[in-house]
Amino acid sequence: MSSIQKENIESKNNFDNNGIYIKKNFINLHVVDKIKSSSENIFNNKIDNTTLGAQATTFKPIFFSITCPTLSINYNLFELAIDVMSEMNTLNESFNKSNYELTNIDILKDTNDELFWHTDNTKNFYRAFIYLKGGSKTSGAFRYMIGTHKRDYKINHKLSDKIIKDKKLDEQTIVCDYEPGTLIISDINGFHSNSIKIESRIIVIFDFQKKNSNIGGSFLPIKTTDLTKKVLDNLKLFSFKGSQDGKREHGIEKRLNTIGNTTKPSKVLLKSIIRYYREKFRI
Repeated sequence: MSSIQKENIESKNNFDNNGIYIKKNFINLHVVDKIKSSSENIFNNKIDNTTLGAQATTFKPIFFSITCPTLSINYNLFELAIDVMSEMNTLNESFNKSNYELTNIDILKDTNDELFWHTDNTKNFYRAFIYLKGGSKTSGAFRYMIGTHKRDYKINHKLSDKIIKDKKLDEQTIVCDYEPGTLIISDINGFHSNSIKIESRIIVIFDFQKKNSNIGGSFLPIKTTDLTKKVLDNLKLFSFKGSQDGKREHGIEKRLNTIGNTTKPSKVLLKSIIRYYREKFRI
């Protein structure tokens, strides 16, 4: 059983060794409610405008994402991404727009079981996300194994129970049980998962990669109204073009490529359509 205290991961001085940092009340509840309300209108099919990216895509009935949140959400997510990077810069001065770039913005809603422990096996890749709804032990709290981003052994992806026992990883586990508005910054090379979601969880995600790391990411369409002075002054942060082979296998593009479209539908898209009408006629 872990004896790690929350104060440990709330200290900026511990980030390099821990691989995770928590900032409570990073955005106020007014901003939380604005982004959450705009997101739920899409998740609940009150808004469905393909032109503005106001669509909810899903692989399963318990996991939803917004196709293009930077177009459809009534908030400047690019300015918020700049604020996140500014917070990261207080953890390590190497985190800045000259060294790192934003490669994905996502808004997800899920009500599934706890996610298995795994690593993304990436170096110089940091995921920051903000709880908009949920974040408790019964609504998707993020879980992390402290210090595992610096491990000296290889794991393909998923952790086995044997590895967890042999390495005594339970003793390094922290559950990020926090209120909406909390920012979590993590090195996803470390082992991470999340808790069960008896109540739904909604989060906004920002992925940052070191420039020229060739890992992959997603396109980030922008509304002209979001081209504020703050955004224009930080364009270096948004310079991502894709991996060396031109692929952007991540986030929005990966989901859309998997689902297919009306002229070339995949089985996933067809199942989603069938599920939509089945549930609609039940009402």
